[in-house]
Amino acid sequence: EQTITPVSLVLTRLASVPALLRVWGLVLAANLIGVVGGTAFIFFGAVLDPPAIEAGLTFGQEAVAKTPWSLFSRAVIAGAIVAGMVWLEHAARESVARLLLVYFLMLVIPVAGLYHVVVSTADATFLVLHGVSSVSTVAFEFLLPVLAGNTLGGVGLVALLNYGQTEESFPEAMRESPRLSWREWGLKITATDPRADEKE
Repeated sequence: EQTITPVSLVLTRLASVPALLRVWGLVLAANLIGVVGGTAFIFFGAVLDPPAIEAGLTFGQEAVAKTPWSLFSRAVIAGAIVAGMVWLEHAARESVARLLLVYFLMLVIPVAGLYHVVVSTADATFLVLHGVSSVSTVAFEFLLPVLAGNTLGGVGLVALLNYGQTEESFPEAMRESPRLSWREWGLKITATDPRADEKE
């Protein structure tokens, strides 16, 4: 979940907006490729029994039947939970505490009927492979609202709040390193290296 650290770097102008979008794009693409591949393996490998297939299709159909606004709203909360989990996971010192933290926070998403784009892609792929829904329907009416909600929830409600609370505790090298110009911040792909002065 690439939210808190990249956004903090962009807000301090140590990294540019295009660099942030590149990171997000690569992470999202890798996740979605993995999910689609895993779902396809389950489908073509006949891994699931008929009752499990029926249950999976039911979950997917219920999600697609919801309005885009409902999906978006639920995804905002899910995005905040996932980004908050990453934030809290850094604060947990024990491995067991981290494991339990991740488990219970991730459990909240399906139990509360929320949606995260990675898991939702599995639902969407399942529907498409079984011929229940079309690619365009699941992409634009299901996954796009979920992705938008996750982004707002993760960035707006967690990353920005975290940045506001922790800006002064950034490492000294980050606070003193040169900032990108506004032009570089908006157009440049690479990020400023806080250790550049030390290398010289």
